[in-house]
Amino acid sequence: MLTYSSVCEFANEFPAEVASFLELEVKLRRGRFREETISDLVLSSLLRTAGSSVVLQVPHEPTTGADMDWTLADPTDGTAITYRLQAKRLRCSAKTWDRNAYRELAHRHNTGSQAAELVKASNLSGPPSIIPLYAFYNPQNVCRSSGGQILGMMLADAFAVEAVVREIVASKGKHSTLRQIRRLKHLFFPLSRILCPAPSAIAPSRRGAATPSASLSEFVRTVSSSRPSGDSGATPNRRVSQLPPQIRQALESREISQIQVAPISRPRMIFDASV
Repeated sequence: MLTYSSVCEFANEFPAEVASFLELEVKLRRGRFREETISDLVLSSLLRTAGSSVVLQVPHEPTTGADMDWTLADPTDGTAITYRLQAKRLRCSAKTWDRNAYRELAHRHNTGSQAAELVKASNLSGPPSIIPLYAFYNPQNVCRSSGGQILGMMLADAFAVEAVVREIVASKGKHSTLRQIRRLKHLFFPLSRILCPAPSAIAPSRRGAATPSASLSEFVRTVSSSRPSGDSGATPNRRVSQLPPQIRQALESREISQIQVAPISRPRMIFDASV
């Protein structure tokens, strides 16, 4: 497994690892890798980021699921923000790359309940404030066929995706094309948009993630540019929060343990934006 010299290097290079991993399905002939498997690969790869600029918190009780939290924290100015990622992987059966689909997008049982819960205001209260995202996992053959449009791991605003899910549910399966990558790719953006420090802030010693405020600013700019003209969209919880004491404590104790048990319901990767 690769070791990354910085969070930004992870953001730029790890998607290719996801693409290669998914491509192994065909060669291994062992069925399909689940989203949970790839999400575990994401977390384990982040833990190998050089310089211990991250710490992973895990729930007291073992959990299953493909969702995780990424918290960007800056102890120097006392700010933080969390991105909540729900993972979906592409299922490949179509002859044309952009007609392959995220078949489980309207989970559970085509009710869309998972998407509805992801964007529900009461689930995003924090602290710190939470921005819900989808993480889409894509195999290498699709990435190559797309001519670079699609990477092995892409992100998208969960509110925009949930709107598509509501269309799927309302159509009662009649518009299955809504799950296809061609109907969703305009919403995609790379990991670097929220994880990499601004170019002017990069220095040889900089290993950590973007600051919460810089990450949020880039996220809002990216999401706004993908909206149709005249659509202002909902912007709940899009603000930087005060750094919670438990997050600060986790960062301060990461030299003792980079993996810590915490009273949370899903894995939480904490990025130190001050290093």
